[in-house]
Amino acid sequence: MRVLARIISGSRLHLGFYNINYGGIRYGGVGLYIQNPRVVLEAREGEGLLIGFPEEIVAQANKIIESICTSRRNFSLVVRESPPIHTGLGVSTQILLSTAKLASVLCDRNLSFKELVKITGRGRYSGIGIHAFRVGGFVVDGGTTISEDYPPLIFRVDFPSDWKIALVIPKGLRGLRDNEESVVLDVLPSRVSEEKSRELISIAFTMIIRGVSTRNFDMFVYGVELLQRKVGELFSVYQGDIFSTRETGLAVDILRKAGFKGTGQSSWGPVAYGFALTSSFDEKIKKLKNIIEKENLDFDLIATTARNKGALLRRY
Repeated sequence: MRVLARIISGSRLHLGFYNINYGGIRYGGVGLYIQNPRVVLEAREGEGLLIGFPEEIVAQANKIIESICTSRRNFSLVVRESPPIHTGLGVSTQILLSTAKLASVLCDRNLSFKELVKITGRGRYSGIGIHAFRVGGFVVDGGTTISEDYPPLIFRVDFPSDWKIALVIPKGLRGLRDNEESVVLDVLPSRVSEEKSRELISIAFTMIIRGVSTRNFDMFVYGVELLQRKVGELFSVYQGDIFSTRETGLAVDILRKAGFKGTGQSSWGPVAYGFALTSSFDEKIKKLKNIIEKENLDFDLIATTARNKGALLRRY
């Protein structure tokens, strides 16, 4: 089958919510687009098939295409590359936005980004994945009010190219599905005081965002770990601890043991991450790999960098 178009997107790391409930705004997060693992979708001449899609989102993908393409479609969509969904990398959002973008191009619909997001239904609680898809880099969403469909983008900056990232992914585990997530996130704001949210806001803006903006690595990683701990404490009533699973906690421990900073859990996990400067990154990756092998841990290890651009679409 002839390839008609291809779209390449990254994955996203959710570094934490900096607000739960403050001033009539619910949530608000900080996050980062990364090069790998990546998501690659192809549109090929065909009979409207979806090939290689995670079974759990096939119905959503079909509904998205049907809402965009009013006539019979003459293309099939193929997932060429993708990590598993529900691992904390925002993969479902990347696949569904890629699906919507390809459908809008191939069915000659000039849809805005806002329209694409609305059609996919993504971004109910976090805007990190949707905004990273469009602009890449380090992004901050503004949370939502009752009248907003998804969180606005309030800050975006290129992530320093010499700040590299290690991912440790415990195999065979998954984070919460959308319906499971909503049970927690719909209730949590009523249980968190504005005083606690003010503390999170202070950490995000005076350490994490300021650290990235001024290229102060130590400030950034200190803020990430502090935010992770504070937010993890709020979610511990639901996930049993600061981290979602024992394996994720262990992944964070070995990242620290290998010398990585700014360690934490992305979204609901199980993926854990850590940062290091280019000058020491290879040495720390080697040490981390040795720890995983020596302790016989069933973990995947991925070395990656920030993706300072959004998803890339090409027509053929």
